Amino acid sequence: MHFQLQATKNWFFGLFSYSFDRGQFWALKQRFNFQNWSPVRETSQFFYNELIKMIAKSIAETEKDASLSGKLELLTLLSKQNDKLISLKETLKGINPRTNLTHSSRLFFGIGGGNHKGLSQGLPFDVLAMILIGQKLKQSLGLNHCYVLMANQATCSNGFSQEKVDRLMQGQKQLLEIVLSGMDIERDWTVFLETEIKDVLGEKKEEEYKEIISDAQELLSRGKEGEYFCRETAATIMLAQNGIKLGWCADGMKGDEKEFDKVTSFYLEQRTIPNTISNVYTISGIRVIPQIAERAVPYAVYYPGKRILLHPGEKPIEKIQQAGGLWSKHSKRLFGGIASIFEEIILKEQVKAKKTEQKIAFMLDHIFKGQESQARNIWESVFLNQQKEESI
Repeated sequence: MHFQLQATKNWFFGLFSYSFDRGQFWALKQRFNFQNWSPVRETSQFFYNELIKMIAKSIAETEKDASLSGKLELLTLLSKQNDKLISLKETLKGINPRTNLTHSSRLFFGIGGGNHKGLSQGLPFDVLAMILIGQKLKQSLGLNHCYVLMANQATCSNGFSQEKVDRLMQGQKQLLEIVLSGMDIERDWTVFLETEIKDVLGEKKEEEYKEIISDAQELLSRGKEGEYFCRETAATIMLAQNGIKLGWCADGMKGDEKEFDKVTSFYLEQRTIPNTISNVYTISGIRVIPQIAERAVPYAVYYPGKRILLHPGEKPIEKIQQAGGLWSKHSKRLFGGIASIFEEIILKEQVKAKKTEQKIAFMLDHIFKGQESQARNIWESVFLNQQKEESI
């Protein structure tokens, strides 16, 4: 990839607007392999000047090193595009110097259907953070395609019935396809159930996928308990090698996707398979609750009344007002970031509405225009039935 030094400068200017701490600067140093660099002062401007010098030197010495230039370009892109939605600290750790992005590289993320709280009861608005960041990366990096795996078999390994899981995740898949169509980006994405993976990978690759699951279970010695992790590992290896695995993370919250990615890295290391996967993390979702900034899985709904839903009849203005407004930093960052990137890459113009909740309402109207009845039918026939069953 071609890389310009000016882009690096732009990236660092953006970086300092977030007041990175000393530990994050040292993470940068380690990522860029500046092992002999030991600054004596810790001011932002000093770090900026020294890092620019070291990066310029590295580029000059390794001009043909695609892994270095690709890594720097990806970091630059992430910070420039919509860093409100990117967990830059974790993404810095997840960028892999062995990832050599090409026009055949893919972006992948998975959606689970349930956890210890039960099965999901729909899809939240928050999932748009992952879709829109994925779309931006696809466009800007010239990636081949984006894939979303609806992990119905993995979800069943948590003790749920196959019938209930398949009904739920087929509905989620159909709703996501409506959403992608409403944003006119459906040609760039494939959403598929795990049981349909043969249609995506082909028969030969499907067998390889199954072999990785079996081998990972043996390696991890976790039996049925670890099946979810093993299936996630296999899917990531098959769909994100020399590409991007998109995930989400939240400090102090159990169950974010860093844990899955650690298992994948461990498996590849133990089996001496080259790891060419780069991990990019968005921030978590959030429940809209008065005076409580409660983080949540961005693609699952366990308390529908406390989430902004991907529903044509959703009333985000009223819901947010009842919660006392977007008073937390995280809610402002998440919903404001989604609105901003939606304007940038979907509308290609700014929405006239000034308040974020008004922009959310506009986005839902835009997405479901002409598709309201199909979306409502999915919610009523699949998700509302699921909610009734969960309340029994």
